[in-house]
Amino acid sequence: MVDYKENYIKIDLIKEKIEALDKKDEILFSIRNTSEELRGVRVLKRFTLEKKAVIEKSYNEIEVINYSNGINTIIKIGKGKFHDYEITDKFIAEIGEDKVNVSNLEENEQRLFLPKKGYCFLRGKFMVKENQIYVYLLSGNKSNECIVRIEKYLL
Repeated sequence: MVDYKENYIKIDLIKEKIEALDKKDEILFSIRNTSEELRGVRVLKRFTLEKKAVIEKSYNEIEVINYSNGINTIIKIGKGKFHDYEITDKFIAEIGEDKVNVSNLEENEQRLFLPKKGYCFLRGKFMVKENQIYVYLLSGNKSNECIVRIEKYLL
């Protein structure tokens, strides 16, 4: 994570540790180099370990790119009313309040998820368990922000 003063922070969920990154840290060096490579495009979300990013190419077009060896487009997607994105090697999820679109990049298939009545989607996350991929979707009640749902779908 990075704050507005460009201080980089590493969060280790396994060790339950939060620490500032040293200016000489290898991870920080990788992030800075990536930022230089992606300069000139609007990065909507970056997946540092996977060396992938979701970028806004133009007003109507969003691309998922791989920047591990240059910048290569994985898929072009139209701009919709989406506020978040998640990716795996095989799937991309476009997350909007009124729908979540999950695309299978290998088989060129899509699945559409709609929230329960009175709810809106907030976030999503892919999880792999025993060679099966699931998408978890978090949705919130529109009339009471204290009520949320987490739903799990096998892809």
